[in-house]
Amino acid sequence: EFRRVLFRSVTRADQSVLMQWDSRNPKHCTPWVSLGDAVFDATNPMLAEFEGDTILFFSARMPDGNFDLFYSMLDQGFWQSAIPLNRFINTSRDEISPVYHDGFLYFASDGWPGFGGHDIYRSKFGISSSSNLPPVSLGPEVNTAFNEWGFRPYVDSSENRVLCFWSSNATADLTYQGACCQH
Repeated sequence: EFRRVLFRSVTRADQSVLMQWDSRNPKHCTPWVSLGDAVFDATNPMLAEFEGDTILFFSARMPDGNFDLFYSMLDQGFWQSAIPLNRFINTSRDEISPVYHDGFLYFASDGWPGFGGHDIYRSKFGISSSSNLPPVSLGPEVNTAFNEWGFRPYVDSSENRVLCFWSSNATADLTYQGACCQH
């Protein structure tokens, strides 16, 4: 039976690579995706099914020190070169923690107008840039003046509902609790 393990490998303090291990070639691990010759720090990998294909979303630190979102498609067992999400998503600040669910890409950003820190947004996602829509904040029910990230929907089919989980460094009384999120 064929098995594939996907993982993040930290190669230096400022560099990590998304890797895969394949049971058909168990003595070797290969890079999962490529950003060409660029040295980068990749994190937050999220696999999803998109229009019948397997797609990988992830964050990567750019030369300016901020994180942008990328995606890669699985084509005949091989990951294609990573493509940055367009200007409707990536800003000059951080975009992290991508997750695709039911036609929408959810992510955290401190580059879009929000409540403060990293807020969680959603955007209609399509491979064609003309099918993407600018992100919309999930609002004060989710976002605070602090940092929110790691949004994950969970489909509870037994109750016919979707539950959502996310992380925040806000406390119950909304007092500051230290540095920003871990990427």
